[in-house]
Amino acid sequence: MEIIFAIAIIVVLIMIFSRRGGEPNVENLNADQMNRHVKSLQHWIEKHQAISNPSDSVKAELHRKLAQYDQALAVWKRKIDEASK
Repeated sequence: MEIIFAIAIIVVLIMIFSRRGGEPNVENLNADQMNRHVKSLQHWIEKHQAISNPSDSVKAELHRKLAQYDQALAVWKRKIDEASK
């Protein structure tokens, strides 16, 4: 019985820690959350674009963050357009 309990706790911990690195679903963010998310992406992008000779991993992450930023802005624009109809 204790072994099953220990395994269950390990599985739950793995699930919790594996979700930490995931990006938020911008479709489900409210206006304040979206604003914070976009500003966070902007700050990260500006900081890492200023690097004169970035490594390949930084370039890849920058490309990923720019795509997330574009997606967030597109969703935000669509939500504003839907709300103003």
